[in-house]
Amino acid sequence: MITFLIGFMGCGKTTLCKALHQTTGIPVADLDELIEQRAGCSIREYWNRHGEPAFRELEKDTLRRVADTEGDLIVACGGGTPCFGDNMEIMNNNGRTIWLDASLDVLFSRLKMAREQRPLIASMDDEGLRLYISRETLRRHPFYSRAHHRFDSGHLENQQQINQSTEQFINLFLR
Repeated sequence: MITFLIGFMGCGKTTLCKALHQTTGIPVADLDELIEQRAGCSIREYWNRHGEPAFRELEKDTLRRVADTEGDLIVACGGGTPCFGDNMEIMNNNGRTIWLDASLDVLFSRLKMAREQRPLIASMDDEGLRLYISRETLRRHPFYSRAHHRFDSGHLENQQQINQSTEQFINLFLR
């Protein structure tokens, strides 16, 4: 079965995905990386060259290809993936969707430390970042809340927490 991990940037999709793979051996995929492979450039470059509508079509087509995968797979989706077109329906109809949910404070703390690696928020000051997170999580809530399950991903700050969260996730969804 395909397990789609969705949630806001910084919620821990990549961290949990890697830990789940290491613990279970289940193959994993990062939707953004698959999009970049198909595009032959970074998402940022593709977006700048072709615009958002073209990017969203490529994202949807890549998601459909992943959704057709046979066997077990855990997919870390981009934070905006569920919010466009019928992407939530594609995921819900072709696998299990799990919303990784973390508090605004946790998201702020994680994104503040990783700001330089994320072009969308790199130029924001702390106040702007906090406002952006608050506004966007509220806007995306109706999409994320359509996931089959919700998982508290607020405890991925060190290896012990990652191990505990991974084990909890496995017990809840993969056994």
